Amino acid sequence: MNELTREQILAMPAGRELDALVRKHVFGWSLIGDGRSKSPDGYQIRSIPDYSTDIAAAWEVAEKFETIEVKRFHTDKGLWFCEIKEKIWHRSYGATAPEAICKAALLAVMGL
Repeated sequence: MNELTREQILAMPAGRELDALVRKHVFGWSLIGDGRSKSPDGYQIRSIPDYSTDIAAAWEVAEKFETIEVKRFHTDKGLWFCEIKEKIWHRSYGATAPEAICKAALLAVMGL
């Protein structure tokens, strides 16, 4: 299941590739191409939401976890930091809150 390393996930920019990985690993949907995915039960085909760039979609990701913290650090780069507890704490950062949430979620569900 771990086709990516922790370092690769952390280095990934926000965008469609990150969104597709979240759809697949966090929500369990199959990727079918053209930015679309199929539900785990096979009955729905939908476009992949902009999880890593849209805060409303990112909160759908956050709601999959019982314990999550998202904070903004006031540094010269203005980074966002996200921690998700899934057995252990999984930490990530990003230029935006949605990016940080998506990366931490992937790390958590992939056990990285």
